[in-house]
Amino acid sequence: MAGVGTSSISFSGLRTSWGNASYAGGSDPAASNSAVHPGIAISEFHGATFTSGNPIDANGAGDSVSIDTHFKGRTFGSSATTYYLQLNNDDALTTIRYTIDPSTYSSWTSGAGGAPPNNTKIDAFDNSGELVYTDSNTVISVSIQRLDDALGWVNATSITGFDTSGGSGLTVPSTPTINNTFTITWSATGSSGSPQILGLSTD
Repeated sequence: MAGVGTSSISFSGLRTSWGNASYAGGSDPAASNSAVHPGIAISEFHGATFTSGNPIDANGAGDSVSIDTHFKGRTFGSSATTYYLQLNNDDALTTIRYTIDPSTYSSWTSGAGGAPPNNTKIDAFDNSGELVYTDSNTVISVSIQRLDDALGWVNATSITGFDTSGGSGLTVPSTPTINNTFTITWSATGSSGSPQILGLSTD
């Protein structure tokens, strides 16, 4: 469990709980231990994040961080944010398939025909419809395939245009990266019924 109890809290217990949350926001405090500097210092929990509230700020101020005030009763981890996205196909005659990398979000909520959160492929002639997912960071990776004249899926080797007018809270690169993938970075989440809209044109 990543939860911190309310009594008998030890540094080793904090380390175990934090480890159960994959050391969210930081790294294993025991990794810096040595024969010269044994044990765990509270400053080694700097950056640790929780499912709610502020992270631990022990950068040069370890004496201002206390177990009772900053750890007791909290749960290590990352707070998830809900994002609302719509991908529009701006090509008049090309069917586009959007493949969303499942490793870049925490949980899939709705959209994509109710597809489960694994290699979610969205076939769309017009647009994807509203996609809803949760994540603890502000990026998601998408790759694009297009339907060729032989009705086969091929990589869209270049994105010829992004239209972010419907998604002012989105930042995208000018071209895909390796494996025909591009990353969407969020500065606004959208909302139910008013998703952030990204229009795509391909080669």
